[in-house]
This record gives sequence, C-alpha cells and structure tokens, in this order.
Amino acid sequence: MAPMQIVLRVATPEDAVAIAELYLAARKRLEPTIPLVHDDEDVRRWISHRLLPESDVEVAELGKRLVGMMALSRADGVGWIDQLYLDPAMTGRGIGSRFVASAKARYGPPLRLYTFRVNVGACRFYERHGFIVIRTGDGSDNEEGLPDVLYEWAGE
Repeated sequence: MAPMQIVLRVATPEDAVAIAELYLAARKRLEPTIPLVHDDEDVRRWISHRLLPESDVEVAELGKRLVGMMALSRADGVGWIDQLYLDPAMTGRGIGSRFVASAKARYGPPLRLYTFRVNVGACRFYERHGFIVIRTGDGSDNEEGLPDVLYEWAGE
C-alpha cells in the first residue's frame, strides 16, 4: 500500500465549510464527554468570521479532502495552539504530530495550549510531544465548565 500523501498548507477562506464540518465531526465524536456548547450554525459562523480571519490556520489534506486543522496565535510573546482537530477516521496516522512539529517550528518556545482533563488521549499526545502541565483548572474559566489543563512546550 502506498504511503498517505498528507499535505499541510495555509487555510484559505474557501476552506471554511470543510474546516467547520471537520471540527464538528471531531467534537461530536467526543460527546457526551466534552459537550458542544454552540449549535452547528454558530460554529460555522465562528470559523468563517472569526477563526479564519483572526488566527493562523493550517489544514491537512489527503488528495482534495481536508483531514485535519490547526489554529495558532501569539499573545504576549507566547505561541498558542488554539485548535487542533483531525477527521475521526484519520487519528493515529501522524497528522497531529506533523501539526505539532509545524507549530513548534513556526512559533518556537514557549508554545502553550489548553485541553480538557477528561480528554486523556489528547493529554498523552501532548505529553509525548514534550509539553508539560503548568496549570490545571476547575472548569470555571471555559464555556464547557470542564476541568482543564494548561500545557507548555519550552523547547527541546
């Protein structure tokens, strides 16, 4: 079997619909553990009108199909992985690792992100990539109301 030809590229406004569908599919796969607090139309609007124009968004493509997305930002000298989602059928294939490597190369340390404590797969993934817990929260600071973890990568 030939290796997958995954291409990472900068997202364009034309990707908004595909990014929204991928995001929704990935988030719904996590329900009911991590509930969606906005309806599908709100998510589509947010991606089109806020996320794409205001963030540094990359997508992963397999052929013409989007199979992953990552949104990055910088605030006060700190790089942030704000969103990283994969097509649920494409997890475990190295795409997330490629996104993290891209974020590290582009933003350098420190690089931070939040995830929910209940998302143990994500916690293990980021810890494998050298992120360490710098703070835990009780959920009072996020819309979902779930305990979260703040991770930081400080460099190799």
